[in-house]
Amino acid sequence: DQENGMLMEQIKQLHRLLLSGSADSWRVAMISGSEKVVDAGRLPASLPQTDGAVPGEQPQPSKCEFEERIRVSVNTSFAGGAVLLPELPISERARVLLAAELMKSRFLHREIREIGGAYGAGCSYSHTDHLLTFYSFRDPTPERSVEAFRRAMQWCRDGDIDQEALNEAKLAVIGAMDAPQDIGWEGLAGLFKHDISDDYRVALRRAVLDCRDVRGVGEVLLGGELSHCIVGPE
Repeated sequence: DQENGMLMEQIKQLHRLLLSGSADSWRVAMISGSEKVVDAGRLPASLPQTDGAVPGEQPQPSKCEFEERIRVSVNTSFAGGAVLLPELPISERARVLLAAELMKSRFLHREIREIGGAYGAGCSYSHTDHLLTFYSFRDPTPERSVEAFRRAMQWCRDGDIDQEALNEAKLAVIGAMDAPQDIGWEGLAGLFKHDISDDYRVALRRAVLDCRDVRGVGEVLLGGELSHCIVGPE
């Protein structure tokens, strides 16, 4: 009974957090035929009104580095890492996009898959969430892979990246931009969540094509803190 009471109190607190503020602070994303838009418009008015006070101390984004190992009953390991970057101008976001592609194809593939023996590894950058992420899977040496994540950012700053490698990275990044995308996801993640306009897309594409060097962005990558997690056998 005591545990149930604690659970109910947590649910009530979550309810207050979700519904705090006025209906004017709500945004609703709906993907459907036009006949349902009117029904969706009635939703904010139907929500309970509160005074906007949010109980308790609000969590703040943390930049502290963390390390974690999760032990599960599997016979292989997986590693993941993330670096929270500052909000960058479009020209720098384009450079980080290219740097992520170069790290994946020119460094991580060799260090983690060919040398380390993992089934695969990669790197990506979300230019809307400002998050650089790394991963490896079916990895016999996950600790070594985490160190490879760090060394990849150093390589991006100090490595010898020729024009051919940069051109290949540009083709890959532009190809990903031009790939067919689910209209629902495009509307939800792009327009609704991040307010990405066509002008922004054009500017980012142009910045990718105009980029001549990515090594300078290595200092930005190394300025962040790499958090990582390894999931593997007990």
